Amino acid sequence: LSIFNCGIKTFPHGIFRLKFLKFLALRRNSIEHLPKEMGFLSNLEYLDLRLNDLETLPHAIGLLFKVKNLNLSSNNLMTIPDSIGDMLMLKNLNLSNNKLKNIPKTIENLYSLKSLNIKANHWITIPENVKKLESEGLELIL
Repeated sequence: LSIFNCGIKTFPHGIFRLKFLKFLALRRNSIEHLPKEMGFLSNLEYLDLRLNDLETLPHAIGLLFKVKNLNLSSNNLMTIPDSIGDMLMLKNLNLSNNKLKNIPKTIENLYSLKSLNIKANHWITIPENVKKLESEGLELIL
């Protein structure tokens, strides 16, 4: 399901009825927050929320165990919940162009992670846990 550039400000709750949804792209809208019900999308494998107005993510994002590709670039995120470390199938994570200063230590749990894009954030230094992942073969985009 793709909904691009429609000016949506709130997450469409009707999506939660789509229990077998695997692909969701709500790119280039004006979504400000995600409801905790996000965790109900248990079959989701691809989630693209880039170019919105997100400032935070619900803890329930970690319930999206099957997500392999998560794009949260170009939002206003200042933090990422620790529950991101529960997304064990995650292979590609794009957090570029946000307002992040750190990454939760739980990101070290993401053994399937192949690519992490964290460029254009508010880093003072690159977090040690991210450096550790890079030394283990992760493609790190700064």
